[in-house]
This record gives sequence, C-alpha cells and structure tokens, in this order.
Amino acid sequence: MEVMKEFLGEGLLTTDGDYWRTHRRMIQPAFHHEKLAAMADTMTSITAEDLGRWFDSSRPREPLNMMDKFMELTLRVAGVCLFGMDLKDDVMPTLRAATYCIETMSERTRQLFRLPISVPTEKNRRFLQARAALDEIVLGLARARRDGKTPEKADVLQLLLDARDEETGTGLNEKELRDELLTMMGAGTETTALTLMWTCYFLSKYPAIRRAAEEEVSRVLGDRAPTLADIRNMPYLKQVIDEAMRLRPPFYIGSRVAIGEDVINGVRIKPGSVCIASMYALQRHPEVWPNPEGFDPDRFSPEASKGRHPLAFIPFGAGPKKCIGVNFATMEMQLVLPMVLQKFELRLLPGIDPAPDPVLTLRAKGGMFMTLHPKG
Repeated sequence: MEVMKEFLGEGLLTTDGDYWRTHRRMIQPAFHHEKLAAMADTMTSITAEDLGRWFDSSRPREPLNMMDKFMELTLRVAGVCLFGMDLKDDVMPTLRAATYCIETMSERTRQLFRLPISVPTEKNRRFLQARAALDEIVLGLARARRDGKTPEKADVLQLLLDARDEETGTGLNEKELRDELLTMMGAGTETTALTLMWTCYFLSKYPAIRRAAEEEVSRVLGDRAPTLADIRNMPYLKQVIDEAMRLRPPFYIGSRVAIGEDVINGVRIKPGSVCIASMYALQRHPEVWPNPEGFDPDRFSPEASKGRHPLAFIPFGAGPKKCIGVNFATMEMQLVLPMVLQKFELRLLPGIDPAPDPVLTLRAKGGMFMTLHPKG
C-alpha cells in the first residue's frame, strides 16, 4: 500500500481509519441503485460505438489486443458515468501512462531495497512524467466542472466537489480531489476490463459454454441492446462472468495489517503483522471448489451455490473495504458482454495461450490477441 500511495495517493484504496470512513461516506451515494440505473443506457451506447470500430472489413482477420480494447471501452464508460466527460480523445495517452505507472509500482513492490521515487533515475523520471500526465487529466475534469465550463451532474466528481467537512465546512483540497478521482478512474477501468478480457478468453477455449451463453442472449435480447431490466433474465451469463473471476480475479491478493493479536491455523499473529490473502488461491480451494482448475459456470447456479461459505469467492474483497464500485462493475460487465456476443465470436490465435501476468492486477502476459469473426 505504501508503494501504491506513490501512484494513487491517499484515496479509498490506500487509506484507513477516520479519513477513509469520511471519504467512503462521501462517495457512496454515487453508487446507490437509482444512480446506477441511470448509467445503463450510457454504458450500452458507448459499447455500441466502440464495438462498431473494432472490426475493419479491409483487414478482417487482423488480431486485436482485447486487453487494450476493453481498457479503452471501460475508461470511456468510467469517464462519462463517474466524471461526466467522454475521454475518447485522451484514451490512448491515458492508458499508456496508467500502464507504465502500474508496471512500475508492481516492480517496486518486489524490490527488497527501493530508492525513493524522487531519486531521478530514468525509470523514476518516466514514472513521474506518466503520473503527472494522469494528474493533469483528472484535475482538468475537476477544474472544468468547478469553473462552470462543464455542466453539473449527479456523479462522483460533483459529490467530491460539493463535499464539506461537517465541523469545519471546508471542502476537499486539490490533492484530495486528485487522489480520489485517480483511484476511481483506475478501479473503474482496470478490474472490469480484465474480467471481460478473461471471460472472452475462456469462452474461446470452451465453445460449448460460449454457445450456451449466446443462446441465452439471443433468447432474451434478439438483436436489440440490453437494458438494466434484462440482466436478471440472463443468469447463465452472470455465472460465466463469476467463473471467469473465480479463476482470474483482477485483484488476486489483498493485504491487511493486524490491529490485535490473533491465531490462524495455530499460527500466532502479532499486532502490526501484515497478513496477505490470495483470492487466486482461495478461489481454487479443492475442499470448496470441485475440479478447481476447470471452467464450469454451473458451479455458480443457485443449487450448486447453496451452503458455500460467503467468503469463498471474494473477487471484489470483503468487509467494510469491499470495493465501492462492485455493483457498477457488475452491471457494466452484464451489459457489455452480451453486446460482444451478439456481434462477434472472439477466437484466440492458434497455439497461443496467454499466461496470467500478476502486476498490481492480473493482466495477460504479452496482451490478449484474438481475431474477431462477425455474426450475421
């Protein structure tokens, strides 16, 4: 977390205590059900536009890096839904800067000895330049809204701009704004994009499961775009997404600091100890998950899920610090995936099976290159 603070600052993901509780209460209303419902049409509209650009009829079998494509899509969705601004023109510079920062932070977490980020090595200078570029984007959104250049909206950005301390009446300073906005942008892009990418990966590897998902989508939607009301009528699609997150959780480990003495499996945990839980391993526990390495969406059916421990599957974390955007991300995935299945069959390149790449999130090593085969 100390390393991540070098990138994200003091946002919801990296803070604790009263500071975290104050900011969590401040942001939570943006993710209430009625606010999410109003975002559904925006999500499908942006998805339709992006999917229309994916396929080039002049180069019909040119592989596309689906990690990049889903990142571009979810960044645009996060920009419009959370900040009231379409980042279409800034999407590639934003993703390049974010990727470099994430890779640098991942490398720093593995170093036994870390030079301060202020030491002007070549990597540190590049990191600081990339971070400054991201700062300029998120603060530019905040300044434009604050100065009346963009209209007020009931989104995360407006909540942060309007927030006031109950005792002092002061609002967030520019650094606090930057930290929360960058955290929201990163979390709203990365986890959703990677889940969609890994889901398409598994659907390519398991054609029978892909066909079952396609049949459900066709039965419920036909050729039209999904609405929020359609989600509950596509339970198998949700099971497919959950199974992809079980095997490829975007956040594959989580850490906590023990605030008191405890005993786990006979091991004494001292106060101040750092405890790391691996979602990647937990969600493969053979006593909970039969055939743990197999891809089987039916394990998430209501019948198969009965009696399963609620903490056996925690791709968004658990407890008070469970991801604030879990419902936003879940809704987005359940709207985007059926639109992809309606339009394309995505196929892995023959002989290519991208391995998981555990940076700060679980990306695909070398990217996820697939060919698009249009339907109809």
